[in-house]
Amino acid sequence: MIPKNEMKQGWYKGFCRNNYMAYWDGDKFQYLRYSFNFYLDTIEHFEDVKDKGFDGFVPVERIERLTPDEQWKIKDEIGY
Repeated sequence: MIPKNEMKQGWYKGFCRNNYMAYWDGDKFQYLRYSFNFYLDTIEHFEDVKDKGFDGFVPVERIERLTPDEQWKIKDEIGY
């Protein structure tokens, strides 16, 4: 897990109950959630909620956001 004091603004791969990727805005994580429809939701860093019993996002790796063109190129290369 990446400690909160080492976080930089950007996208992170990790996990919580509802997603595996989220955007750290410097205060909390933002991610798209689906419950009858898509909407933007927020979740705190795991360090902030571990003693409260709430779900928190556990960041494992910082990732670069890919443009749609880059995503299609990768999909074409692997035949997805």
